[in-house]
Amino acid sequence: MATSLLVSWSGIVPFTSKYAVWATPPVSPGILQPPRSAYRLMGVAGSGLTHLDIHTAWIARFGALQAGQRIWVLVVDISTSSGMASQPSIAFADVT
Repeated sequence: MATSLLVSWSGIVPFTSKYAVWATPPVSPGILQPPRSAYRLMGVAGSGLTHLDIHTAWIARFGALQAGQRIWVLVVDISTSSGMASQPSIAFADVT
């Protein structure tokens, strides 16, 4: 079973941004997109970082990973200078 749930992003990562990473509990692979209320905050990546391992936070919140399920992740860029948040980037991963 997985020992990490690494969420990463690419492009220019300014030092005036932090990234809030949200995830869902495991859902059926047939779920095309869960409602916003299903997401829970897993952590915030500091300025200049391009990834966040949410494995420990996810296991603590939702329990063991289950093969055949899907996890949705939502990432928001938050400006540390203005406090404004970007539109969320949403992706999913199937647990194998």
